[in-house]
Amino acid sequence: MKINWLALSAIIGLILCGVAVYLSVNIYCIEKQIAQKYSSIENAKVQAQEKIQKIDLLEEENENLKDKVYVIETNIWKYSPVVVP
Repeated sequence: MKINWLALSAIIGLILCGVAVYLSVNIYCIEKQIAQKYSSIENAKVQAQEKIQKIDLLEEENENLKDKVYVIETNIWKYSPVVVP
């Protein structure tokens, strides 16, 4: 039996080409998933930073309101008539 080396090498080449394409597609899909996860992580970081800034602003506003309440309470005690029995 005579082996047709040209046909055999062509078949092996096609098989290797198919494997290369299959691996390339899988690598592309994995890279795409990694990019999506990285993007979602970056978005989460930005959202967290925005929330931290909002919390900082609210803390500052809260302190200002506490100061105003203290002034109002002080004025109430200062100017209200006190009944002493």
